[in-house]
Amino acid sequence: MRPDDGKCLHYYFHFIDDELGLCYVRAPTWLPCRLQIYFNGHNWLAARLRKQKIS
Repeated sequence: MRPDDGKCLHYYFHFIDDELGLCYVRAPTWLPCRLQIYFNGHNWLAARLRKQKIS
């Protein structure tokens, strides 16, 4: 047996949501996989404040 680096790929899917702003999903190429989902909380908060008409 010899040590080997785990060579896995990740796919990144970027999109822009009206309420959440810039988001991405990171998906690995092996199973079982753990998806990582990211969005910027500042954009979410700004959208909530706009809905309440708070400057």
